[in-house]
Amino acid sequence: MTFAPRYISSMISETFLQRYRLSLGEFVRSLMSGRATVYESKTKAEGSVFVNSFLSEITQSKGVGPTVARAALKSRTTDGVVDLDAEEDVEPVADESSIAVVGSGNLGLVWFTGNERRLTVEELEETHPGLVAAVASHPGVGLLLVRSSTYGAVVFGPNGTRYLDEDRVEGEDPTTLFGPHTVMSLKREDAMEHAPDLLLLSQYDPNLGEVAAFEELIGSHGSLGSPQTEPFILHPVEWTLDEEVPLGAPAIYRNLRRWLSGMGIELGKQPAAEAAAASTTSAEPPSPEPAAVAG
Repeated sequence: MTFAPRYISSMISETFLQRYRLSLGEFVRSLMSGRATVYESKTKAEGSVFVNSFLSEITQSKGVGPTVARAALKSRTTDGVVDLDAEEDVEPVADESSIAVVGSGNLGLVWFTGNERRLTVEELEETHPGLVAAVASHPGVGLLLVRSSTYGAVVFGPNGTRYLDEDRVEGEDPTTLFGPHTVMSLKREDAMEHAPDLLLLSQYDPNLGEVAAFEELIGSHGSLGSPQTEPFILHPVEWTLDEEVPLGAPAIYRNLRRWLSGMGIELGKQPAAEAAAASTTSAEPPSPEPAAVAG
């Protein structure tokens, strides 16, 4: 096997919360007169995973100590697994006064709950005047994707706007900073059935390779910008890719299916859309060496 080593996650850098003393959810809430209820994903510290595993092992052992531990950790144990970070069960209330926020690396997703569809930027402006502009202009935000009832998918940046559906730019193109595959990635996300009302990519320093993650991890992955967009595929040299640079998870999955099929391993019926996409690519790329994959 051969491979080209590359960094997979971004450089260690301060998170959005560490830089601005507010999480993404708290920031958006402040633009809603501070009255909204925020349901925000919480990333556990990596060290807590080991502690939870250690305690889970203890509670499943025999003896006086484990018996005491089981009693003490009963409220934090589910199916034999201890989770010290577990919170009391809270059933989110889907109404117009609440937002759901998820962070994955420097990708931020915000849903205004209580609606059965994705809200347009015009509707958000009517309900929360100035909110979209304030989010887009925050120094911790590199770009903001929203849906307009007039222009379709729109990307706002600090100094310009890109209209994805119209393929035009006003001012500085906010997608340029994040690399050549940004427009493709944003269009794919915009087309998803449950795309968020607000999609954010954090600030990005290409010289230092730093992002401001929306989750509390010292290193991050899950978005665009920084060395996280330069992963690699480690595979036997006799395997080939069906395109020079496979882009995104669907392309990786397609190649894995093809490789396994060649070994006599079938993963089930291939979806029609996927089969059609596979038929448009070349069966033999110019080189059998592993290629970089855009995240």
